[in-house]
Amino acid sequence: MALRYPLANLKPGESFFVAGLDLEGIRERGLLAALPYRYKMQATFGVQNGLIGVRFRRLSGGLSRLRSSSSA
Repeated sequence: MALRYPLANLKPGESFFVAGLDLEGIRERGLLAALPYRYKMQATFGVQNGLIGVRFRRLSGGLSRLRSSSSA
């Protein structure tokens, strides 16, 4: 079963909950799904309405295009 994450119109501060037993898998797939949108996301494990799952929240700001690496 493929999950669809409601990311297209997600505004900073908004969140959504995905119920399931494979918490780490849901977390990983949700964060990967947010990459094309360049969103900063927070994933938190929890319980909502008696269902265990992952709450995704969009943080303000976005991912930078270039990663800076420090040379030591």
